[in-house]
Amino acid sequence: MLIKRGFTLLELLISITILAVISIIGYQTLSGMINSQQSLKLRDRKLNQLQTAYVQWQADCINIEKEPIKNIANNLQVTMNQGKINSIFMIRRNIIDLNSSWQLIIYTKKQQDWIRTAFLPTANNQQLLKNLALISRINFDNLDSLEITNNVYNSVSLLSIKEFNLKVWQDKLWQDYLLVNPQAEVRGLKLELNLTDDWENIGQKQQFNCFVNL
Repeated sequence: MLIKRGFTLLELLISITILAVISIIGYQTLSGMINSQQSLKLRDRKLNQLQTAYVQWQADCINIEKEPIKNIANNLQVTMNQGKINSIFMIRRNIIDLNSSWQLIIYTKKQQDWIRTAFLPTANNQQLLKNLALISRINFDNLDSLEITNNVYNSVSLLSIKEFNLKVWQDKLWQDYLLVNPQAEVRGLKLELNLTDDWENIGQKQQFNCFVNL
């Protein structure tokens, strides 16, 4: 006569322990895969953001107006704040609408954002002067609060940065923009960006180079 025998308490406890260990290992593996996937997506998003900023800088640089514009001193200039470059002003040739010849572009730092501000294209140098005069009265920390923003210019945050600097290729070497020799030809621009700490896994120091002929 066969006697049906069930599991003992010890066997049941051992089985539960094994299942718990397998579940923990499986959870950790799955969690690691999810975290790794999220990390890769975040890295890809940052790299795309960096590439977009680089392409935009390249497009603006190579299209800087090379000919002097009446009543405007320079088509490329900077402003300083506490010994560091605060803004880069450039007047670029508008290649989309040839009837609107020029476009004022400004790169500036607002808190920890690197901002590109693009004015509406114009063929009137007097309008360029008005735009420059308007910018001279703007506090960039309050840029978004201006009612005319949507009608006159558009501002976009490109990257999160701590600071930036501009160098030029002149007389066969890179030198600070403030040391530019006005009599010598500028052949290249180098934008040096010091990104915020959350860029550490990609590289906080970035350089955007561009060849020009000013």
